Amino acid sequence: STQFFIITLIEKNELMILKNFGIDNFKIISLIASVSFVVSLFLVLFFYNFSAQLKHIYLDIKNDFATDNKYLAVITENGIWIKDEINDNINIINASSIKGENLRKVVITEFDQNFNPIKYIYLKKYLPIKVIDKKENFRRIIDHKHNSGWVHTSQLKKSSSVVLNKKQLIFTKPSKFSEPIAVAETGKLILITKCKNNWCKTTSDNISGWILFDDYWGKLPN
Repeated sequence: STQFFIITLIEKNELMILKNFGIDNFKIISLIASVSFVVSLFLVLFFYNFSAQLKHIYLDIKNDFATDNKYLAVITENGIWIKDEINDNINIINASSIKGENLRKVVITEFDQNFNPIKYIYLKKYLPIKVIDKKENFRRIIDHKHNSGWVHTSQLKKSSSVVLNKKQLIFTKPSKFSEPIAVAETGKLILITKCKNNWCKTTSDNISGWILFDDYWGKLPN
């Protein structure tokens, strides 16, 4: 930032004006260094202590409502995570987002007290899975998070969808030279209507366009 400041002074000829008033380069740098030191001192002595106190106040308030340590909720870049204990089993709930009072795209993993997985509950439509084994009317599946288990065939339905492993641009046409209209984030569930080579027409959050798929989980339609 100091370099940009000096460059700006030179470009606007303000450096020569300062020198005419007896302020040389050393005094300018000394002034900037002094201001930076004072601001840093303020942050270390006051702001950080203030934010730490707010954190302790928040934890005290939260603990008043969760003294049994059976419930925990946190928001990260991977969505909303909720821990709850019911009938001696531990439920880990993951939702991609919240809309109003409802969680969206929910996966519930149930564990025993030793954190051995008991079952997975998917509350997400069109989630792509891979069938890795079968027995009578049951299929062993694996999802994009490498969760695996047995599901009855009545719970499975064919759909054209993938989960993105990285951010992808959505274009108006199947060409990199067309206009990008949105960005699909990592982990986004994308519904596919048709494909042309690796270009697929998709629908996501009421946005319709084309994505050039190169890093995803699932299978593109032929």
